[in-house]
Amino acid sequence: MRIAFYANHPMWGGLGNNGGSNTILRSAEALRQLGHKVDVVAKVDKFTYFKHPKPLPKLPKCDICIAVSIADIAPMVKECPKGVKMGVWIRGWSTWAMSSSKMLFYLKMFSRAGHLILTNSRWIEKYLEKKEIPSIQFVAGMDYHVWRMPAMKPERITIGTLYHKVHKTKGYKFWLKVKKMLGDQYDYVEIGRKPMNDRNLSSVYHKSHIWFSATTLEGWHNVPAEAGLCGAAIVCNDHPRNGMIMEYAYEKPLTAIIYKEGNVRSAYNAVKIAIENRNKLTANFIRFMEENIGSRKEETERLVHFYDNR
Repeated sequence: MRIAFYANHPMWGGLGNNGGSNTILRSAEALRQLGHKVDVVAKVDKFTYFKHPKPLPKLPKCDICIAVSIADIAPMVKECPKGVKMGVWIRGWSTWAMSSSKMLFYLKMFSRAGHLILTNSRWIEKYLEKKEIPSIQFVAGMDYHVWRMPAMKPERITIGTLYHKVHKTKGYKFWLKVKKMLGDQYDYVEIGRKPMNDRNLSSVYHKSHIWFSATTLEGWHNVPAEAGLCGAAIVCNDHPRNGMIMEYAYEKPLTAIIYKEGNVRSAYNAVKIAIENRNKLTANFIRFMEENIGSRKEETERLVHFYDNR
């Protein structure tokens, strides 16, 4: 099967040092390992986390073409010849790129034309269902061979988080308030200040006893899940669109400690509870993931089956 991931919007398209581009490239490689011919279409390539095949500036001959964001739908439809099976893989609700009403308009037109809509997040799938837009949840899977428990953690409790100041929804300023309340009795580590490969990320995750997430708008949020597989107990808010509480951060089974969104005292208490119960939390989380989320290769194989049945 010849497959193309389309990331070629003239303004917002391309590859960069972010989780979305990382997922696209890893999924493309997983499909290649399964014997498919896979290309990524993007005129801009600023991704430096790891070496990868050079993206193509124009769409090659293909059987399947998948837009990797809602913004990529229009240019993909314009470039795709007749006979190509088209789809869109929604990996986040990108209100920074266009309004929700405009995204819904594109998706309704795309669905009515008979094309496949995939979303990595349960909350987006449910949201689209209320808008009478059919979709299928498709999670890219986890790299279990990369994100593994370390032999040991540092003696001093260490709390990790994602540094991000561009989008307010990431909640970094809120985290700083929580950190101030926690004080200097703990060590703190961050990712996001500079590009990091898997080895560097693993090093940060392995140091972390707790992974704190303050984001309120994600698709399926990879970072806390990666940290969780590396033995960090997850603390996150209760916002329904945070990409965690509808995916893997639960109170039953207890896989994370959840605090009231925007409440510093609640977040502080959640961290304290997570520290006391971190061994139980990480064991529950890893068990849940292994039982419910396949490896990247296993999950990516489902992608082709979606099109085989159309």
